Amino acid sequence: AVVSTQSTGHERVTAMYSWSDVTRRTEQVYRECSKPKQPLTSRLDLQWSRAPVAGTLYYICYAISYLIFVITSWLQPEHTIEVVPCRYEDGIVEKGRPNRLGR
Repeated sequence: AVVSTQSTGHERVTAMYSWSDVTRRTEQVYRECSKPKQPLTSRLDLQWSRAPVAGTLYYICYAISYLIFVITSWLQPEHTIEVVPCRYEDGIVEKGRPNRLGR
């Protein structure tokens, strides 16, 4: 049996990840998320054209989630919800703590 020590486990994990690679992939995700969204009808039609059976299930799931959204919006209107301001541009990430750059 092979006994793995804490340091060899750490070395294996270190070899699996590269911070520059993690950063690159994270930036790709943020870029994708910040792109303008396609209209809902285009997205639904795309799902339908790729797989008619799965597309039908997607339509049903969307209809149910939209119905839940409408009901919760009626029960708790948006204007009654307190919005937390985004302060990333100030260099403040959460609860007044400075970010890693010390800004």
